[in-house]
Amino acid sequence: MPALYDSIGTGYNATRRADCRIVDCIVELLDLAPGRRVLDVGAGTGSYSLALAERGYEMVALEPSSVMRDQAQAGVPVTWVEGTAESLPFPDGSFDGAILILCIHHFADKPAAFAEVRRVVSSGPIVIFTYDPDAIDSPWLFHYFPAFRTQIRGAFPTLSTLGEAFRCTDSISARPFPLPHDLVDGFAGAAWRYPERYLERDFREGTSAFRQTDPSLCEEGLATLERDLESGAWDVRFGAIRSLQEYGHGYTFVTIKPPKSVVGGHSAALPAPFCFARKDNGSNR
Repeated sequence: MPALYDSIGTGYNATRRADCRIVDCIVELLDLAPGRRVLDVGAGTGSYSLALAERGYEMVALEPSSVMRDQAQAGVPVTWVEGTAESLPFPDGSFDGAILILCIHHFADKPAAFAEVRRVVSSGPIVIFTYDPDAIDSPWLFHYFPAFRTQIRGAFPTLSTLGEAFRCTDSISARPFPLPHDLVDGFAGAAWRYPERYLERDFREGTSAFRQTDPSLCEEGLATLERDLESGAWDVRFGAIRSLQEYGHGYTFVTIKPPKSVVGGHSAALPAPFCFARKDNGSNR
């Protein structure tokens, strides 16, 4: 991941900022009191670390790319550490919780990374914001960039795979996050209602999806998209999406929590080794 974001990370803050609704979900799912110590793995430029620090958490942002770290806002109460998810430079049980926001598809060794995160968050929650490759519902973006579908299936672990990574000790739940039409965090699916944004170089350069796809395929897709927008063909085929307030693009929150063995001096029932439950957070309108 350092090499990728050392090359594409310049200007990242222009389109990638923390969205308050994503922050609200993170805080709810962490379910930790202010003042607790939280690790942000693959923190990027630290927008979500900063947002959580403003909510009262003691934030530690881990990021391997110097280009990304150098864009972090100066003077904010976030501790920055250089490192990778596969080899976290922290003692066991150093944190009360951890967040992994749209980063796990970049891990070189996902099982090792997940084991490391659980090691440093031995008794707290882990909140992952990711893409569920099994929830792809053929967004219009794939019509112009079909390579994205293959990229997603190859890079993002399925929810079942995530469950297998933690099944020995943890309960796992998933909450779909339909994307609001006015997201301020410009990740790949964020502009689903505004196809014109994908023609903007700054928007595309803030997403790894475009930067990791064969440039010739990107140019072909962009040329077709531009022609269809100019002719009205896009609106004939996909225009109904412009009236939607949110869209179920496949983005999902996954929360991993260890079982509680004792509550109030009494033994508590342990969850099943792999307790995977989906929680609907709104329809795919």
